[in-house]
Amino acid sequence: MRKQSPAQVQGRDGERWFQRLLPAEWLFQRPSEDFGLDGTVVIGVAGYVTHLEFGVQIKSGGRWKVHDGHYLVPGVKVDAIRNWVLHLLPTLFVVYDRTAEMGCWSWVDDLVSQDEIAHSASDTVTLRVPRRSLLNESSWLQIQSYVAMHHASILDAGHNLESLRALMQVVRALVRSLQLLQLAPFANRRSETQRRLTRVGDATAHRTVIRKLTEFADRLHTDEPLAGYLRKASAAYRAHCETFIHPFADLLSQDHEAVAIWINDDRMRELRPMMALAVSAALAELTSTR
Repeated sequence: MRKQSPAQVQGRDGERWFQRLLPAEWLFQRPSEDFGLDGTVVIGVAGYVTHLEFGVQIKSGGRWKVHDGHYLVPGVKVDAIRNWVLHLLPTLFVVYDRTAEMGCWSWVDDLVSQDEIAHSASDTVTLRVPRRSLLNESSWLQIQSYVAMHHASILDAGHNLESLRALMQVVRALVRSLQLLQLAPFANRRSETQRRLTRVGDATAHRTVIRKLTEFADRLHTDEPLAGYLRKASAAYRAHCETFIHPFADLLSQDHEAVAIWINDDRMRELRPMMALAVSAALAELTSTR
């Protein structure tokens, strides 16, 4: 027969107590392998299982030390705390007092600071869980609200990352266009074949500027001033391109099919200073506003 340690017995006692307190529609899932958490809770609402989840770590004991209104939980491994903090799901830390048959809770993020776990000289720390944070029926709404906000913050971070990526694509397109406009006077030093290939590359780069400006404007709220500015800048840039790249509308609408184009070098030289100024202004607007 396999013998259980007193710590394992206490731990199971704390988990059973926690599960009895859970709302009926919430699901407690024990991990198939030990990865540093006692379990994960999936929040259920009105008969449906939601996408909201949080991790749970339960410390069970009968003789907790109390100081200044806090349960003291010694010997918590710093590596474990790092895993809880870095986990995508928020981690609920619960102290169960077997003697009083009561428990208190706190989010791990509220128990330690990033600086503490990053520069700790010890392998373990003592966590202080406030006794006033009793885990009872009234706690679950507060816990659910926090988990919902945490999930929303992750979605916002993802959206901001996508917006940043789109912004960088616009900036790269504008910088490339500015380089082309500045280097154009040296194009005549190349062979005719090189000049022909360069013209095609230049026309494609100008097309990219218009597309990226429009795409980024579409990501913004319609009432944002920057969105209106970018659409006007895109339209003005297109109007310039249409005077020296023919047929520019066909080039703009095609991606995979070849388009025969003709470029008026004289007209492009005339517009070069004006287009360079417009590109510089767009770059300044993007970097100062966003």
